[in-house]
Amino acid sequence: MKRTKRIASVLLALVMALSLITTAFAAGETYSITIKNDAAGHTYEAYQIFAGDLAIKDGVKTLSNIRWGSGVSAEGQAALGNAEYINGAIIEKMLKQAYDNIQMISLAKPGDKTLVDVLAPAVSAYASVFEKTQDTCAALTACSQAAEEGMQATCDMQAKLGRASRLKEKSIGHQDAGATSCCLILQTFCSTIIALEKASRKETGDAAIC
Repeated sequence: MKRTKRIASVLLALVMALSLITTAFAAGETYSITIKNDAAGHTYEAYQIFAGDLAIKDGVKTLSNIRWGSGVSAEGQAALGNAEYINGAIIEKMLKQAYDNIQMISLAKPGDKTLVDVLAPAVSAYASVFEKTQDTCAALTACSQAAEEGMQATCDMQAKLGRASRLKEKSIGHQDAGATSCCLILQTFCSTIIALEKASRKETGDAAIC
């Protein structure tokens, strides 16, 4: 599989996961983004994660000449080892870096009823399965399942950090909002890559990532 195919698969997944929207770029065409339930007075910013050329052949959209977009800094590219293409090992590095970044700005740890209760087990599950099997799709499935279980587990926890911590015992019995958002992002990320992988195999008979 060409490197551009591999880059397209994961970066498209990142766009969907991080913004919960889809977009495309093609010369001479204009696209719009619709934000539902937007907050009055809030300013929304859009970041170009990747750029590429969109072509439609026999009703099938194909991206080519994939490259990093203006929204990805040189530092961000360097953090991924300036990889020319993205594979299961790079995804593992992305997930671990995401967790490390949260730890840099927050004291939250598993059991505090925060998004860490989703991110920590999800990252661990991905790493465990991938390192044993080298199967990216299986690792993504494990990541998604662990995220779901982590999210549900927050219902029985008492919040120790964040706004919900002011409720003390009253926070027990309610699913944490941050954990829910984190779970949705991770599951969108995982399911999109898996779906793109299946589409790639059906179209070319070759694997894009997994």
